[in-house]
Amino acid sequence: MKILMLIDSLEIGGAETHTITLAKEISRKGHKVEVVSAGGKLLQKLRDVGIKHIKIPNICANTRKNAIPLPIRLLVARNIICRNVRPHRPDVVHAHTRRMAFLISGICRAEKIPLVTTAHAKFSMRAPKRALSKWGDGTIAVSEDIKNHLLANTSISPQQIKVIFNGIEIPN
Repeated sequence: MKILMLIDSLEIGGAETHTITLAKEISRKGHKVEVVSAGGKLLQKLRDVGIKHIKIPNICANTRKNAIPLPIRLLVARNIICRNVRPHRPDVVHAHTRRMAFLISGICRAEKIPLVTTAHAKFSMRAPKRALSKWGDGTIAVSEDIKNHLLANTSISPQQIKVIFNGIEIPN
């Protein structure tokens, strides 16, 4: 199975370490995993185990410090993702942030590729973020607390949510 994982960056954080741990374990089980992100301090952990990384512009960097305006970064990121989704035809796309789910949801729908999203935190569901939140065919919550937050604030059915705890990777 080919799985394309998307996350904004691979800097230090819970969502980032969860993405890397999941990618490594899925790869270890014999599946082909590719990760799309702006890179970061944790990128080497993917390279160490031979997982392909596809670099996109940092879509969440502060615009005042970034010479490229956010709408252009989003457009460039979406185009890079499109160029990697269509020809490589993953079996599943897994978005680890709302931005990435928003960027990829239309492509997945058009290409009939299942989309999985992961909720890593209790995030705001006020407008416009509620309208920009795209949920996949399945949703992963990293805790029961996050699952309950999703059930209370979205229209996702309980059957669509799977809890995969975000733990600490302990070296052998």
